[in-house]
Amino acid sequence: DEPEIKELGNERTYTWAIGGLEPIKLEESVPRNYDPYASVDITEYGSWNEVKEWAVGIFPKNNAASSKVALKDIEDSLPIFKTQAEKIYWLIRFVQNKVRYTGFEFGVNSHQPHAPMQVLKQMFGDCKDKSQ
Repeated sequence: DEPEIKELGNERTYTWAIGGLEPIKLEESVPRNYDPYASVDITEYGSWNEVKEWAVGIFPKNNAASSKVALKDIEDSLPIFKTQAEKIYWLIRFVQNKVRYTGFEFGVNSHQPHAPMQVLKQMFGDCKDKSQ
């Protein structure tokens, strides 16, 4: 449903009025983080393009060069590969299996990945660190 929007000065209020709802009964085994209730996400961004522009500044392009330097350091331990696809598969498995997942949910690195060289040096990182 569309909200009722009221503006007063520089404040805007959104009100959703939903009637006739049935109570939600959860089973005992439902995970704690499961949320069956309706919700609304509000942002100051006007479009997904604005979100993309914000993210471009957080994920600098020079990290790709840093990745190549970091991979060069471990290249001596790589097995011999018949194809580029085999090498890529091995590297993905290396990151999945050897670089420990550790979540960082505070400070600038809650949304900006650490440099790939740092992640390889310390052998741990969160999801965005490992994907870099």
